[in-house]
Amino acid sequence: MEAARRPVLASVLAKLQDTALHVTAGHHDKLGLTVPREKIPALITLYGGTLFTLVSAPPGSVDRDVVRNVVQVIVYGCAGHIQRRL
Repeated sequence: MEAARRPVLASVLAKLQDTALHVTAGHHDKLGLTVPREKIPALITLYGGTLFTLVSAPPGSVDRDVVRNVVQVIVYGCAGHIQRRL
């Protein structure tokens, strides 16, 4: 929202996003991962949101099981996560 008020900030954030897309695509290529380029922005959003959620959680509320659960839902989706547990 702040970027809408401040065009210079919007420009800087757009450059940051472009850089993140290229860096992420390069990492995927080096690892031999076949992630479609058009899916990378969603992955960046997903990982960034996950990191923010875990980092900003109340102290003591994040442990290995919480992180494992988040990762399983990211990888398998909610439906896949539920099916795996059944």
